[in-house]
Amino acid sequence: MICCDTTVHVGTIGFDLIVQFLDCATLAPLDLLAAGITVSEILLRDPNGVKASHAASFLTDGTDGKIHYVTVAGDLDVPGPWRLQGKVADAGPSKTLYSEVGSFTVRENLEP
Repeated sequence: MICCDTTVHVGTIGFDLIVQFLDCATLAPLDLLAAGITVSEILLRDPNGVKASHAASFLTDGTDGKIHYVTVAGDLDVPGPWRLQGKVADAGPSKTLYSEVGSFTVRENLEP
């Protein structure tokens, strides 16, 4: 599951991108803490195809399967449709998991 506010604009700072990992069979949240996950990332692709990776953290304690990243200046610099995906791994990294790919729209501003 991908969760994000739908009214983000170019230059928005503090936008919380949240990705949830679900068990494919049951659709229950995947317990990332029990899975030994120690590394997490939010992968972004802007409308021009430029990719970026940002270190993420557990939204709570990891048992709800959610990771998140809060945007900083320069992250959301292009208007249009963006794509995002979560990536987590254990310390090995003998296990790497990816979330479903989600999307959100970054809107233009009137000022330059």
